Amino acid sequence: MSALLLSIPSGADRLGIGRTKFYELANAGVIPTVQVGTRRLVRDSDLVAYAESLPASRPQDVPADPAHRVVPAYAESLPASRPQDAA
Repeated sequence: MSALLLSIPSGADRLGIGRTKFYELANAGVIPTVQVGTRRLVRDSDLVAYAESLPASRPQDVPADPAHRVVPAYAESLPASRPQDAA
C-alpha cells in the first residue's frame, strides 16, 4: 500500500524529477501541496493528476533511431565524410 501523502523529496522521486524542479512547480501552484504541522507534503493523487496532464511527445519529436542521433557539438568535429573501409 502506498502513502497518501509524500514528502517533497519522495514526490520528486516518484515523478522522476529533481527537488529543485519540484519546488518550482509547487511554488508556481502547478503541483498543489499541503501543510501538516511544519511539513510540506504532496498528495499522491495530485502527483498522478500532474503526470497525466502532461502532453505525450509527438512521434516527429522522437528520432527514428536514437543510436544514430549526433550531438551538435560533437558533430562539428567529425570529418565531412567517413572513409570507407578497405576490403
